[in-house]
Amino acid sequence: MKFNPRYEQQQWHTVIVAPFSGDSSERTVSKRVDYQLSTLAGITVIPSYNVDMLLKQHDLQEQYEQHPREALFKLAKKVNADGVIEGEVISNHANRSQAFHQVEITSRIVDTNNLAIVSTSYEQNSSLIGSLNDLSKQSTDEIVAELQIVLAKLGAQLP
Repeated sequence: MKFNPRYEQQQWHTVIVAPFSGDSSERTVSKRVDYQLSTLAGITVIPSYNVDMLLKQHDLQEQYEQHPREALFKLAKKVNADGVIEGEVISNHANRSQAFHQVEITSRIVDTNNLAIVSTSYEQNSSLIGSLNDLSKQSTDEIVAELQIVLAKLGAQLP
């Protein structure tokens, strides 16, 4: 995890979790991130499953289809979110050319006001045995642990 020390103790109040992009594993990752972050005390976390509804409420859904990142940051400003958690997921099944399952997850927390990177996390795991789903859960849990540390520096209270 990389953290921009200028943001230490800034006391953020709200963050939006953007739906993670990538392959079919992204839905599972987004759900786990939502589940594990949405009940932190001291900071409001708007989960990714509410983003679509909020985009509709603020007439940004059409823009989101064309320019998702731009629409997401407009939404963040409209709901007074201090930042956005965004990320990507890449997963590869074992096959003839690759002997192992592999999952890569990248996440970022971005400041809504100036689009500066507040923190970044990267996890890559691979395994010869087990399922891709188990590997995805492991990588997601590692990313979430790092996100929780950063959110604590921004005002969240960890359980």
